[in-house]
Amino acid sequence: MGLDLGAIPNVLTGKKWHEGRMNGRDWNQFLEQEGFVERYGKEAVDPLRAPDEDLDGSRVPFVVLPNDNARGIVVNSLNLIFPLGFLMIGLRLLLRALLVLSGHLSAEQEDSEAPSQSKAKEAA
Repeated sequence: MGLDLGAIPNVLTGKKWHEGRMNGRDWNQFLEQEGFVERYGKEAVDPLRAPDEDLDGSRVPFVVLPNDNARGIVVNSLNLIFPLGFLMIGLRLLLRALLVLSGHLSAEQEDSEAPSQSKAKEAA
């Protein structure tokens, strides 16, 4: 996500998303700071590094995984998204119940919450 968010200034100013964003030094620093070495090992990440003779050359910031098996790489992130979504739904339900119990909201369905079918019947 960091690479994607870093493209926002280029896109907003009308440049190409990769134009002038990253050179070989920046790429090597990205590989070190973002945990690629810890996750895949130094031997697997070394071929992805920019060579010493091309440290000042422009790099297109594509993330390439050091192994061929990328299956399940997004699963860890998805395992965080669904529980948080269910938590938000549960909190909304709990808040609504507390507002009804305290008398700030009515348990009856209001006109603004009525299904569009009942409004269509009233119009006919």
